Amino acid sequence: MWAYDCWLKRLPPLRDPQVIILSIDEESLKTLGPWPWPRKLHARLVEKLKNAGARAIVFDVVFSPPRPEDSVLARSFRGTRVVLAAYAEDVLGFRLSRRGIQVSELVLPSPVLREEAFSVGHIALIFDEDGIVRRAPAFLADEEVSLPALGIAGALAYRGKRLKKVSFSSTSFRSGNFALPLNPDGSFFIRYYGPRGTFPYLRVSDFLAGEIPPEVFTGRLVLIGVTAVGISDEWPTPYIEQGSLAGVEIHASIIQSLLEDDFLSPLSFKGRLLLALICFALGWASFRWSWRGLLGLVLFPGLIWGVGFLVFRYLGLFIGFYPYLGAWAFGFLASGGVALYRRREEIQREKIYRHRWQTLLERFSLREAASYFLSKYRARKVRLYLLDEEKILEIQELPQRETVLKAGDAASLARRLLEELKARGGYLLEAPVDQHTRLYLLLEGAAENVEKEEIFRELNTIALLLRQRRLLSRIERTEEEFVESYLRLLRERAPDLYEHSLRVAEIVRLLAEKLNLPEEEKRALHYAALLHDLGLVELPAQEPWLELHPLLAADILGGVSFLRKSVVYIRHHHERYDGKGYPDGLRGEEIPLGARLLALAEGFVELWERLEKEASSWTELQERILKALRQEAGKRFDPRLIEVLEKEGGCPKD
Repeated sequence: MWAYDCWLKRLPPLRDPQVIILSIDEESLKTLGPWPWPRKLHARLVEKLKNAGARAIVFDVVFSPPRPEDSVLARSFRGTRVVLAAYAEDVLGFRLSRRGIQVSELVLPSPVLREEAFSVGHIALIFDEDGIVRRAPAFLADEEVSLPALGIAGALAYRGKRLKKVSFSSTSFRSGNFALPLNPDGSFFIRYYGPRGTFPYLRVSDFLAGEIPPEVFTGRLVLIGVTAVGISDEWPTPYIEQGSLAGVEIHASIIQSLLEDDFLSPLSFKGRLLLALICFALGWASFRWSWRGLLGLVLFPGLIWGVGFLVFRYLGLFIGFYPYLGAWAFGFLASGGVALYRRREEIQREKIYRHRWQTLLERFSLREAASYFLSKYRARKVRLYLLDEEKILEIQELPQRETVLKAGDAASLARRLLEELKARGGYLLEAPVDQHTRLYLLLEGAAENVEKEEIFRELNTIALLLRQRRLLSRIERTEEEFVESYLRLLRERAPDLYEHSLRVAEIVRLLAEKLNLPEEEKRALHYAALLHDLGLVELPAQEPWLELHPLLAADILGGVSFLRKSVVYIRHHHERYDGKGYPDGLRGEEIPLGARLLALAEGFVELWERLEKEASSWTELQERILKALRQEAGKRFDPRLIEVLEKEGGCPKD
């Protein structure tokens, strides 16, 4: 309703009115006598309009009950087209029939007047739920007679046509070549042209006194109605803020719009349903976790409004606004709900597979790896083959079935079989374990949305674990040689991590000396600092896998006896003092001192690497680093260790 009013007020104004209102106002009553006037006075008015050349005369006055002077008035109708008014008192609560909106009884003009009149029309209007008149019934019918609206009867009279072969339904009204689209309840929209005074108002008293030139009415439709305060019918319209509108001017708007074929029509139910479905689909499609989605949220209501107004303005088709905005919003929210549900499911799946991945790291075997791939990627079958240049070293297949291959067979047989299975449909990937050994993974019947890059990263991590275990099983060196071998691996595969680890080791050494830790503890901390990020070498650099790198490094080094204490520090170096860290969520003193020292040293180096290009001097850089660390005291870092670092004055210049 609000949209209809807003759009209606922006339609083109009235330009060349074919309707002139002769007003029975206070001045006319004062001059010609009180209401109701005698029939002879109305007859005089009709005769004078007929002589002035009026094309049609429409009375918004109900001549009922019959009076003795009706015959005089009836004779004046001869030779012109006069339309009379009727009314019904029970329009509210109506029901639609084939003859129109059914009412109990229509109050008609006297039979003498009806016989001479060109036609009769009803003056009923319909209140919407907000008390505004926007519609009128196209037809009213009682048990005996069926009448069109006064505006319809007046427009037909102006064209010299009478109703014939009337076709009336809940969607349209047709008589000959005259057609009017209807609402489902049998009403039609009133095309208002403006507030009170839009149509020319002339006084009946002035016209009868000869003060108005007759040629003003030549070829026009003259609408006669009461506008005097107290006896006129006043109606609230979309222009209610500028005052109510007399019924005679509402009927003038109806007649004018029908004469110009400027009527407004509703969109059909099927059209509304289709448009609502389109808006729902657009709302569904426009949901995005991005600026485009937010832009659509802002612009789409304006788009609906603009399209609705243009259709209303140029086609006279009222499609509405809020139903489609609601459909779009429902589609938008439904899409968002589905996206949130899917995201929640993804988070749950990530937690499950992160736990399974953690289990795989802690209890590593190719069988555990095969079980992980089978469950995560919902494959029909998983095959893991470990091959060197000559033979099959190990085979793991889930579900377990009889296979033509076994450990010790020629590697060429395995490669041929894998290629044949891949040709039937499947994901085949390989990862190097060392210079002569490769690990093959074949997923058969996996889900369609599988990302090969993610599988490849996980397979490379498993290959890294295999490589480390093979290295541990062969190597027997001094501690320094052992650590140096891992540092070489780090330097080759991740030079940035290598430089980062050396800096962390230097800060750890400084803190350990300041705390006067035993030599054994200093050595364990030194090894932990050098090797704490070993798990990042092959692990995918994204959540949730990134949080597993302390576990991976600890698992790789866990079998080395002299690194047992270092492994504890490595496992917990991402715990936070406030308990919000990982992997175990330890808090405060629950975190081993060595892990707290390692965490602070790494935090210092991270700030160092981020801020060193911004600072103009070494002193400024240290001040900025220490300021940032103080803000994390009690949250990420142990506040007492920060005090130790401050007393030491930061770190030695690189």
